[in-house]
Amino acid sequence: MQYKFPQTSAIIRENISEKSYDCLKDFIKEGDAVKTAIGLSSLHNAADLLQFQKLFTTINIIMLTPLYILPNENDIKKFMEKYSIKDEDFDGEKLIQLVDDNQALYDECVKQYQKDIQALDQLQGIEQDSDEEFTQ
Repeated sequence: MQYKFPQTSAIIRENISEKSYDCLKDFIKEGDAVKTAIGLSSLHNAADLLQFQKLFTTINIIMLTPLYILPNENDIKKFMEKYSIKDEDFDGEKLIQLVDDNQALYDECVKQYQKDIQALDQLQGIEQDSDEEFTQ
């Protein structure tokens, strides 16, 4: 299982390796976060219970990818329309300001998450597959 974190796109294939996608494609419903989460929930729980960290993390990436948006007005509006969020709930400027105000915190969370994943991979003896280097 290979994945990209943080995500760079709302397209699942762009955030996990082709090999990982092929393995999990029967559970993935592109563009439908709810159906994908339902389809992957049993496998996600099993990966957690059995401590298959790479599988668990790859499934998390798959479930979060449809929620990815770029911090610009157009993408924020599309996201709000897709999930029936009203302007009075949030507006694009507030969301952009929220991201800007908390960029250092976000960067630190990403850095810590990457360290945690590396530590868990080391504990479990997981190494990058030599025949599969995931690059976009």
